[in-house]
Amino acid sequence: MKLNAGKTQLLVLGTQQMLRHMPPVSIRVGDSTIEESSTARNLGVTFDRSLTFSAHITNLKTRCNGLLVALSHIRHSLPIELIDTVVQSLVISTVRYCISVYGSSNPTNMKQVQSILNFCARVISGRRKFDHISDVVNKNPELNVKQLTYYHNVTLLHKIITTGQPLLLADCLNSNINTTGRNTRQSNDIRLPPVRHNSGKRQFVYRAPADYNLLPHHVRALNRACFATTVKRECLPAVGT
Repeated sequence: MKLNAGKTQLLVLGTQQMLRHMPPVSIRVGDSTIEESSTARNLGVTFDRSLTFSAHITNLKTRCNGLLVALSHIRHSLPIELIDTVVQSLVISTVRYCISVYGSSNPTNMKQVQSILNFCARVISGRRKFDHISDVVNKNPELNVKQLTYYHNVTLLHKIITTGQPLLLADCLNSNINTTGRNTRQSNDIRLPPVRHNSGKRQFVYRAPADYNLLPHHVRALNRACFATTVKRECLPAVGT
């Protein structure tokens, strides 16, 4: 593969402690020198050096809030029955995109994502800036960042299990081996990878299986379409937990 220096970025990954003592890094591509970047964008997601996704969430909030401000100004010109559809199409779809990736960010960052969804709830319901909107958020899982992240994590994991794609993730999600010959509650659970720190528990291959293993066995056995519907209707975590 021949690299295009003009389209190549170098991102050094590590913990903040590791990167603090890391000397500057650069690589040569042909006659060009590529210096390391603080962030890199790939398929619409902005990655930072410590994979906190802070830069991505900042960009997401700026983009979505701009759209929501515009929608709030023209809301009175739109048919009421179309407002929810417009917000879903322009804003919530943007929040949902790759939330299984950036949803591993810290609670402070995820509160910023929730603030976007709260703004969506205000535009949809017509509530003013300081009006309570908890009742609107609680009625719609797509307006609650914890439920939205949970839903996308377990449905993506179920897709990986049933299709075996992508292979890289499928290979990490082997079922526990039942060496006793007896069926136990854990027989069909996904093995959680060993982790040393809380940051390891934020990996998709840990947090998604941890939630998936708590689902009833009859739900896990459903096909993809029925699984997604059932999870949204019956299995989402309670609001506030």
